[in-house]
Amino acid sequence: MSKCITNEQKLILLDFVERNEDIKRGKLTQQFTAKDAAKLWEDIAKILNACAGASKGWKEWRKTWQDIKTHVKGKAAALSRELGKTGGGPSVEEELNDFQKRVLQIIGPNLTFGHTNTNESVVILDYPIPLTEYTEETDDQNIILPTPAYTSRPLLETENTELSIGNLKRHQSKTHKKSSVKQPRLRDKILNKSEEMAKKMNHIQLVNLRLKKKELRLKNEKMRFEEKKHEEKMILQRETNHLFGELITEMIDIGKHLVGAINTLASKSK
Repeated sequence: MSKCITNEQKLILLDFVERNEDIKRGKLTQQFTAKDAAKLWEDIAKILNACAGASKGWKEWRKTWQDIKTHVKGKAAALSRELGKTGGGPSVEEELNDFQKRVLQIIGPNLTFGHTNTNESVVILDYPIPLTEYTEETDDQNIILPTPAYTSRPLLETENTELSIGNLKRHQSKTHKKSSVKQPRLRDKILNKSEEMAKKMNHIQLVNLRLKKKELRLKNEKMRFEEKKHEEKMILQRETNHLFGELITEMIDIGKHLVGAINTLASKSK
């Protein structure tokens, strides 16, 4: 089983995050629970595993996305520090490829960049979890409970150089013009691929359902045939018994007539 993630799988994963705002924000709410998030990750894991390349469980694919964000964040932080030292040169986004730029847009301009090994937080809660709902599934989400003063703000480790909102917006506006033609086409291609895979899976399920219905119908027809066969056999048996009964009765009557005729002849001969 291949463990290498292909570019196609990376793009499908990125497109999935971009199209799901709740996954993109990485927050659990009363409207978007841990079970909802797990269901979305399970669905995209099926699509990713159907492609050539790596095959993983949904939790491993979620970890893959976290690693991608950590890598891009670290690279952007390093470029930002170099930009601060030199005071010029190419911008942060000009040094990133199209895939990394899209990931950086998801991470957002409010993040501060520090060590390249800083891990991304997975989920932030905007509401308290009752004890009965705090299961292994929610615990595995790496949940961060916010303090009252920072409930609606991302909780991430911060260090050293900060990439300002204004600078990031300028970087985004420069690169948006360059990639505005390629990205929609690539995004549409990946979206079409995802929809095509979903349609194929639905078609397979429909075919299986039809086969099961056909199998059930054949079993019912066989059962009805056996019942009809048994019923006809019983009818034939009854008719046979009736014929034998009539035949025996007729033979008895004939015997009686013969005995009577013999007796009559015997009396006349005397």
